[in-house]
Amino acid sequence: MKKTAIIAALSIAAALLLGTPAQSQDMEQMAKIPPPVRAKAQTAFLEKKLQLNPEQKSKVEAINLKYAEKMQPVLDGSAGGMFARMREGKKLEGEKDAELRGVLNPQQFQTYEASKDEMKQKVLQELKEKRAAGQ
Repeated sequence: MKKTAIIAALSIAAALLLGTPAQSQDMEQMAKIPPPVRAKAQTAFLEKKLQLNPEQKSKVEAINLKYAEKMQPVLDGSAGGMFARMREGKKLEGEKDAELRGVLNPQQFQTYEASKDEMKQKVLQELKEKRAAGQ
């Protein structure tokens, strides 16, 4: 998968989890990426960012796949209205974080959380720029 597609996929997921309205076109694009592909991209990102050992990588990969599959109805809109989708996305993010906390060491988890915050800030900035350009 191209690096830009991975970044787009992660950005849209972060926007959904933040509760910021993503463009419907972006959501449709994200929903078209199969859960195993999204999970693989997330695992590759975390493996590099957190320097996962082989055992951790295997566990993280399973967690990512599990939650990518659970997130699919949220992305494709079959999980209800926008607010219901945001609530479900946040719930799934919390569950995933709890599972990852059990796999990662404290330093890795702290780095993971910092990366999520960084990604959220990036998504918010991109949305702000899109809105400014559209006005």
